[in-house]
Amino acid sequence: MARQKKTVTDLQLGGSPLRVRGNEKGQLINVATLDNGANCSSNDVRKTVHDTTFYCKNALVSPWVNINSWMTVCSSSSYSSTHSQCFLLEENIGLGATSVEIQVVETPPIQNKGFSGIFLYAYSDTENYNDEFLVNVADSSKGAICEASKGVSKSRDCNLTLDLISGQFLSHQEWMSNCLGLRCIGVYMLVKFSTAVVPVKYCLGNRQGANKRLFSQVRVDWSSGSSIILDFPKDRHLKCFSYIDEFIEQWINVTVLNIHSDTQKYVGFQAIQVYSTGLIHS
Repeated sequence: MARQKKTVTDLQLGGSPLRVRGNEKGQLINVATLDNGANCSSNDVRKTVHDTTFYCKNALVSPWVNINSWMTVCSSSSYSSTHSQCFLLEENIGLGATSVEIQVVETPPIQNKGFSGIFLYAYSDTENYNDEFLVNVADSSKGAICEASKGVSKSRDCNLTLDLISGQFLSHQEWMSNCLGLRCIGVYMLVKFSTAVVPVKYCLGNRQGANKRLFSQVRVDWSSGSSIILDFPKDRHLKCFSYIDEFIEQWINVTVLNIHSDTQKYVGFQAIQVYSTGLIHS
């Protein structure tokens, strides 16, 4: 069996050397971000596809700012679901560090492995850091559920919009409505959160795997009764918007109001994300 190439990314951390547990004074901030002066290098990166980049710096930007990931070129026969994990370091591990190397040593059989985000928290004596942490409550791993207009098939279920698996390379990783032409107007998707929140940002976009199957306008309705109409250019990039109200919300419903041409079909969403700073109640 051929030896598999190890996937490595190296982070150069911004700011002063780290302080760790045992000295919990000051502000707890994420030092592994571009905004806080971090940088990175990697031994592998996938080429740009449809104007979407896969540089390691993507992992140093919050997903509510940049959904792109760091992705490698390694290949296999299957995809894997996304997951995240946090680790609490033992006292004095990482003390005084100015960089960290993250190496993938074992994975399930997947292709284009990499990281969608890297967060590294440490205590800082300064107040000059720009730090924000938001939670996507429209995520199936956070208990979100959905319902939608009739899809093309069961394999194109609306739950596919509630994870971070990209439809850039496999169209069946996105929700596709079973519509043609003007019948695509009025298709909808409703996402219910597992807990009530006051949103900060929300993101949505046309299917990444779509080819001339794009909506141009949607209406976003919230459980509070708040509503807004949004226009979309003829592209496949995720768009994020600020939530300007201060209502507590339990669900979001997105309805297609217009399409870019009468020949559009199978319109859908690559993702619907709703970010909040915290939870209100279960």
